Amino acid sequence: MVHPLASKVIVVDNSSTDKTAERAREAGAHVVQEEKRGYGYACLRGTKEARDADVIVFLASEQACWLTGQLLYVGGGWRMHQ
Repeated sequence: MVHPLASKVIVVDNSSTDKTAERAREAGAHVVQEEKRGYGYACLRGTKEARDADVIVFLASEQACWLTGQLLYVGGGWRMHQ
């Protein structure tokens, strides 16, 4: 399920060997393929897909759970957990 603060979640798969793309698709993310391997190429492809976005967040798949656990909604706005 896409988080309520995000209108769209884009996941770039550039030949990963885990099930990130499959799981992201099942959760409602827009998954795109990037033929060139590497984090930089994945970020560039994601930026092109999100050209109309107000905010872009880059995460490697292993960081997604960490970030979710660190964000707290406080007083009408989001902040990082200290």
